[in-house]
Amino acid sequence: MVWDAPPPALSAPVMPCGDLKQQRIWVGDKAVVLRSPDCKWILAYRSTTGSASAPPIKEPLIAEIATIADAATGKVVATFEMSRSASLHWLDDGAHLMVNYLSGSGSAEPLVIQLPSAPEAAQAAAPIDLSDVVLDDVLRRIGKSSEQVYHFYAYFTADTGDRVFISAEPVYTLRGDAGPGGSACLIYSIDKATFRDARLVEQLPENTPCPNGPAE
Repeated sequence: MVWDAPPPALSAPVMPCGDLKQQRIWVGDKAVVLRSPDCKWILAYRSTTGSASAPPIKEPLIAEIATIADAATGKVVATFEMSRSASLHWLDDGAHLMVNYLSGSGSAEPLVIQLPSAPEAAQAAAPIDLSDVVLDDVLRRIGKSSEQVYHFYAYFTADTGDRVFISAEPVYTLRGDAGPGGSACLIYSIDKATFRDARLVEQLPENTPCPNGPAE
């Protein structure tokens, strides 16, 4: 990765650590730097687009990159593309960061970033998109194909013991590939050991509002 200036994780001031409340950041022309609650990690984010109409996260824009660095050494351990807006959730175990992001193109996806277990570790594991983990099961339960689902919103909602919870809200056509639409809300728990074992916890009645983040 090439920056036009040193990553802000290495030089910018930081907010006080120890706060587990969700932290929301927005695309803009200023650097945003946040410490993890255990003060071990720094997340830095910068966009030089300065526009709320910037392309979504799927576009590989170097101007919209988040960096995670060791707070003691400044060593960068992870980089990933960021979207127009995102909420950050440092899990209680100190080993994971959840990022709920809204692309602005009909999708919201929860990323989980597994932080290195030791300072000497080279890199964090690649981010895992938990919406991909549950999508096939969601389609099966609502009886729709991917072509019939025109929006799909998934959000991290809770951290409980050895599992995390996410909501999944597909918005789909009621008949064929066009026409009036409906939505569903499904709640899943996912094992933190692998982030692959997803279990349905609850499926709410059709068109029920779905939670879009942890309860305050």
